[in-house]
Amino acid sequence: MCESNKPLRYVDIGINLSDPVFRGEYHGRQVHENDLDDIIQRARDVGCTKFMVTGSDLVESRHAVQLAQSYPGFCYATVGVHPCQAKLFDEFPGGPDKMLGELKSLALEAKDAGHAVAFGEIGLDYDRLFLSAKEPQLKYFEAQLDLAVEIQLPLFLHSRAASEDFERLLAPRLEKLPKKGLVHSFTGTMEEMKRMVALGLDVGVNGCSLKTEENLEVVKAIPLDRIQIETDGPWCEIRPSHASSKYLEGAPALPKAVKKEKWQKGLMVKGRNEPAAIAHVAHVIAKLKDITVEEVCEAVDVPSLDTLTIRLGTCRIRISGSIVSSQSLLFCIPPSRGISQEPEGSLQTRERRDPRRVKAALNFIGLKENITMAMPLSEKSSNSSLGGKAGERTHLRETSFESEIIHAEKLPPNFGEVVKDVYRSSFPQPWHFQALKKLGLRMIVTFVEGEYTEDHQVFLKENGIEHRRIVILANKDPTVRTPDHVVNRVLEIILNKANHPLLLHCNKGKHRTGCIVGCFRKVQGWDMPAIRKEYINFSWPKSRPLDERFIELFDDTRLRPLAVSSGANSWPAGVMLNPLHKETVQDENTPRGTDLHDYLTIC
Repeated sequence: MCESNKPLRYVDIGINLSDPVFRGEYHGRQVHENDLDDIIQRARDVGCTKFMVTGSDLVESRHAVQLAQSYPGFCYATVGVHPCQAKLFDEFPGGPDKMLGELKSLALEAKDAGHAVAFGEIGLDYDRLFLSAKEPQLKYFEAQLDLAVEIQLPLFLHSRAASEDFERLLAPRLEKLPKKGLVHSFTGTMEEMKRMVALGLDVGVNGCSLKTEENLEVVKAIPLDRIQIETDGPWCEIRPSHASSKYLEGAPALPKAVKKEKWQKGLMVKGRNEPAAIAHVAHVIAKLKDITVEEVCEAVDVPSLDTLTIRLGTCRIRISGSIVSSQSLLFCIPPSRGISQEPEGSLQTRERRDPRRVKAALNFIGLKENITMAMPLSEKSSNSSLGGKAGERTHLRETSFESEIIHAEKLPPNFGEVVKDVYRSSFPQPWHFQALKKLGLRMIVTFVEGEYTEDHQVFLKENGIEHRRIVILANKDPTVRTPDHVVNRVLEIILNKANHPLLLHCNKGKHRTGCIVGCFRKVQGWDMPAIRKEYINFSWPKSRPLDERFIELFDDTRLRPLAVSSGANSWPAGVMLNPLHKETVQDENTPRGTDLHDYLTIC
């Protein structure tokens, strides 16, 4: 494991910054002066760029929002009532409905102002029933889940010794949320972790998640792209007695900590965990996974990007005042065409990234048929706009791929008809809406966590389309698998004709969508060779044996009777279009490179 010298950036997704101890007050007694500003500055000094301040009841939620207002762009709030505080609903003046109404108003106002980013901390805690009994916990967890769905905020969740009830109440509501959220301060078993990941939730890790050797094995197994790091201060520090403490060798030193009675400005307080310690959590995770701390930070600090922005890893291209950028692809356009390239970081590169203007510019200068795609460039070669040593054009290859900016007014890549009125595709972009509108969709089911933009939401609303999100895991690790009951939820949607016309999609329309379609074919009664052939047609050239294994292991017996009663077992296969990889379609009667006009003509 080789550490990088690049500055590290952390995000603490769980900090109880409204707790009085961060203002020098302990058990109702002022022990030292308010040092909140110092605490925040120490966090900034170690590279912490954002906090998510936790709301644990109505009062604390208001304090969290106030902190977000005081430190805009740095602090963000959650709004909700912790399960151990569930009894407060029944004790609230005016009753529980009044309290739920005030939570709703606070969350809506803070969300609209950009201060509240999640609903929580909500959940179940059966370890501490002496604080709040099981019945009110269940009742008000369910009520707050429904409130979060209504407000459309991701969830900030708490679960202790209550996994069965927790998942039972949570699962049917997750698909109604634009982005599901996370289970914070996770201390559960390996099996519980895998179920959380299968539900599409991220997993929050702090010092309490790193106490025992068993904890460490669980954290080691969490997919890197599903980990979120937190301190949960003023609690959950990494202590010398924890199994994780041995991994702190080489971690950045924190300021000296003294007893609260001996507090001095610039020093930490013993037993009061604070956001600066986020560096230690990231360090332990990096050691467990044998990667750099930078890789941990990059995995958990993925910025929310406008999907209309085409991102670029090495340079940005200016065309008629527009900037083209892409994270993983470099479109090399001959310099003789009068297109200038600007280094990453230029102030001008952050302006006017509308791909519709880029498309028009490309068409205007006749580049639609003359685009070369480069493979992702390594960091070592990123100083050269062409990549490779001494300016050589290494990694460049000709491709038949057309950028989404050239697919305007066409169906999404990897579009196909599964059966009549059930379609599949890659992630639809705004420039595909005109074509999709003509399909008369009633529902879209998304299998990934990529957020729908405001344009997506407008498209759904204007066309009366219901949107559900049921996350299907990528089959890259044989130990992590989407449970059959999650797949069955999708298949039940497909088998219900009231949901048709219906679009199914993941990011590329290949693997996750291919797995769902393959499982649907099993329910229809197809044999595996036919299922495998269809899967490969859409997933080529990156078919995954684990996907095929996933389909083979799926138990279709539960839904077979429903397929028979609905007639789905006799629904004929649709037109298997595959515009990007048309050369892989084996049936000579299947159209190649079909756009919407061709497709509608065929149908």
